[in-house]
Amino acid sequence: MIGMRGLCLCNFRCNRAFPGECRPQLARNLTCLKSTSKNIKHQLLQQMKRALIFGFSVTADKSGFAYLTRKLAKSNPSDCIDIEVCGIGGISPLVLAELYDDLILRHGRFDYVFLEISTSIFSSRVNNWEREGLSVLYDLFDRIAASGARIALINLYRDDFEHDYHIYDMLLEAIAARHNISVLDLGAGLLRRSGKSFCKSLLNDFVHTNTKGSEFQAKQTWEFIRDVVKADQKNATLPAPKHRARSISLNPYCREHPLRYFERSGLELYHGSLHPGEIWTINLPKGAELYGISYLSGPLTGRLIMNLHDIDKKIVIDTYDQWCYYLRYNFRQIDPAQACTTLTITQDPSQPATKLLKGEANFGSRIGHPLALHYFEDATRFSCQ
Repeated sequence: MIGMRGLCLCNFRCNRAFPGECRPQLARNLTCLKSTSKNIKHQLLQQMKRALIFGFSVTADKSGFAYLTRKLAKSNPSDCIDIEVCGIGGISPLVLAELYDDLILRHGRFDYVFLEISTSIFSSRVNNWEREGLSVLYDLFDRIAASGARIALINLYRDDFEHDYHIYDMLLEAIAARHNISVLDLGAGLLRRSGKSFCKSLLNDFVHTNTKGSEFQAKQTWEFIRDVVKADQKNATLPAPKHRARSISLNPYCREHPLRYFERSGLELYHGSLHPGEIWTINLPKGAELYGISYLSGPLTGRLIMNLHDIDKKIVIDTYDQWCYYLRYNFRQIDPAQACTTLTITQDPSQPATKLLKGEANFGSRIGHPLALHYFEDATRFSCQ
């Protein structure tokens, strides 16, 4: 810019050449430039849209579509879309609503939430899903809408059922059509468009993708997110759920040991430890129906014993499985839900017999990590229409 007219740093209003004629004003003008830069950055942040990809084990895969989509967003800053990822593993949709509430408490509200929930392991257990699924999904959607976010769905291909006849996929599609929810159909729709051979070529197993599949899904997802943000259309009014899934944190019952921090694939939480010989006694609200318990599974876990005293019922929770070479979030559904107000939880000291898929088993003293009890508030929980 040396010697050029009109290019001094005074917002281009100076008619003198820089730097010779304008040198005395350099310090003031540099300060002005820094201030302008801050203003531009602030304006960009104001324009930035926050999006969350929230789903199961496919979303949690660090080499999968969700994290690749986030990289695409970062490499296209002019689109002003900031993407967060939270994957919780192959868990039931029954915990999503409560986990979403925790997410926005930790990270603030999002403008858009993209749900990758068609791949849930629970989707293969029909068990009256047309009725129960509506209630669970409307509870989740209602909480997302209440937080001010738009809802969209990412349906992915999996090879362990026939898409055209799967009630969970059809349920998601029906809700989306009814309530103006955008859908990226890389499941049944991709199967119809590209054929089974192509769909299977994207997978490492029945649902998780290889490199080709991850890159394909990420490209499709990024274009979909851009389109949804650009359109910025509101979801149609969602019906209020007839029940709420609630939970009670078990951390306050861990009085003998410090809480520890856990993070995996965007899911963050603190957890306690339950050692053999310790007893946690929990009181649930009147009218509560216990439908599950969340916990961490890992190298030193084993079996949790729950005694429901109101109905004299014992439930054994196997928290150790073939994937316990690492620590991860897990959930056990109690089906049917049990009405109870008082229960105790203990840790079984015995060593598990399950063999790990890889690595060496840890035969140290067993330590449980119960996280929360999950319950429904009333007996009309499955009456959503």
